[in-house]
This record gives sequence, structure tokens and C-alpha cells, in this order.
Amino acid sequence: MKLKGFFILLFGMVFSLSFAQYGKRCISGNCENGYGVLDYGANTGKYEGEFRNGKREGAGTMYYADGRKWEGVWKKDAFKGGTTTHIPYHPLTDSVRPAGISDANPFNDALYRVLSTVSDNFRALKGEKTGTEVNGKYAIWKPVVMIPQAKYGVIRQETNECRYYFLEGAGKEEADKKFEEISRLVQFANPKTWSFKDISSNPAFPYHRKLYKWTIATPATIRLELRQSPAFAGKYDLFMVFTQ
Repeated sequence: MKLKGFFILLFGMVFSLSFAQYGKRCISGNCENGYGVLDYGANTGKYEGEFRNGKREGAGTMYYADGRKWEGVWKKDAFKGGTTTHIPYHPLTDSVRPAGISDANPFNDALYRVLSTVSDNFRALKGEKTGTEVNGKYAIWKPVVMIPQAKYGVIRQETNECRYYFLEGAGKEEADKKFEEISRLVQFANPKTWSFKDISSNPAFPYHRKLYKWTIATPATIRLELRQSPAFAGKYDLFMVFTQ
């Protein structure tokens, strides 16, 4: 009996530890259809807000274990718009790196270097000129800063924007996967409060499959666009646009 009790106790301890790290449970309210608080475990965080059919849907806030907070509108467990707050650090503006952040993130570095040039029409970002001018417009430059994972970038004078292309002529599955990967990197790079909005259904962008927009206080905006490729029928292009 003592041995049996020991194994029961051991199983309980292992189960509790595993649950704390990987499980999720409703700790208050109605997490099926109503308002409640859902704990995703110590390594993830918790969500407080509205639920529908067991999924995050409606107004709510996700408090992540690493310090991020996403507050706004949710639909079928996906964040659709609101404000996002990340841990108060990024390598370009903070001189002291907090414990737990060992190295600067190359994606963060590049993102903030590009954002710092938006208000001056990317003057400090312009490298080699690759396009000709027509009446002082339509000049194109290569940016001197590359966003990690991007194939190439272009700065367009006529629209005062900088674009970085990640995919061209990609299939739907590959494009969707890469879109989610890059959108998470942008969301994670946010050290302050940015305004985020999913504008995929905006009629002004009829050829877009997915379109996310972040508004930053510089002022600047970042759009991540997944659209039908004009050069490859039935395929998709994925690019990021920096503009005012």
C-alpha cells in the first residue's frame, strides 16, 4: 500500500508539473460561451475576455508569460485588432539589456533601423539607385538595410515607401505559412504600444489574400501584404511595406 501511495503521489506531481507548463484550464468565469479567464500554463500566459464555442472570440486580453499583452478583438482564437505591448526593450533604444534577453534580435534591429528613416522619406536608407527618374519621380533605390528572410528590398520615390519581398510566385500553403511567420516576428518586435488591425477584407485591396497593418507613433505604418501575384497565375507574393 505504501508503494502504491508513493506512485500515486509521484504521478500527481508529474501531472501537475506537466500541466503547469503545457496545459490550459479555465480558472474563472465561463470559458466556453461567456466571459472568463483561461490559463494556458506557466510557459504561455493567460487570456481574460469573451469566449464562444470554447475559443477566444470578442473583446479580450492575452497576457503572455514573456511580458507581451495583446488587447483587442479576437475571432476563433485569432487576434484581429487592437493594441499590442511587448517587453520594454529593443536593442536600438535601450542601453541596458534586461535579464533573459541575451542577444540583440537581427529582425528587431533591421525593423527599427528602417522605421527610423520613414519620417525623412528613407533618405538615410537609400543605397544604389536602380531606376531612372521621370520629371523628378519614379526613382528606385536599393535599401542599405535588409530585413532578415527578405529576398530583396526597394525604395520608391513616387510613393515614398520601402518594400521588402519575402516570396514571389509562391503556392498558397507556403505563402500562408510564411505570412504567419513574418507577422509573428513583427508582433514580437514591438517594444511599445502599436495599433494593429487585420484589414484583409478591405475592398480597397481586392487582390489581397491577407493584409495586416501596424500603426507606429513615429508616425509610420507597416503593412504585411499577401496578394495574388501579377506575374504568376494562381500564385502569391508576400511583401512588407513601410510608409507614413
